[in-house]
Amino acid sequence: MQERAIVLSGFMGCGKTTVGKALAEALSRPFCDLDDEIARRAGMPIPRIFDALGEDTFRQLEREALGSLPSLEGFVVASGGGAFTFPDNWEAAKEHALVVFLDADFPTCYHRVKDSDRPIVRRSTPLQLEELFRSRYPLYQAHCHRTVDASPLPPQVVSSIRALL
Repeated sequence: MQERAIVLSGFMGCGKTTVGKALAEALSRPFCDLDDEIARRAGMPIPRIFDALGEDTFRQLEREALGSLPSLEGFVVASGGGAFTFPDNWEAAKEHALVVFLDADFPTCYHRVKDSDRPIVRRSTPLQLEELFRSRYPLYQAHCHRTVDASPLPPQVVSSIRALL
């Protein structure tokens, strides 16, 4: 039997993809970025999904990707920042994986994403993003098995996660 997947959750910019890749390498596990999987399934990048198909379609594709977690046993999975705002997503993740919340404060996350092409960043002011962060933060806290400080450099975050396993 394979080991459970490890799903990294948290706000955009907390390091899910960067830490996820490094953790997967450190644990000799495969890595899956759910946003990349969604883009692959849709045949277009995330910004284009939002622009052409809308956020509702993106969220449906996200639910479908998270629904495939049982087939991702042993993987390290980077979830999307909004994935844990929907009960069916967090229930599936918590049932089929160890969910680790990468806890970073808003200034840290914002600094990491402010110049990105992420749809939510492009269409929001910093104040709106901070409000979004504050609305999602309790969900990340409530729907995880473990919490790790994600403000240090990725190798330190990976070490913290490994200490929890």
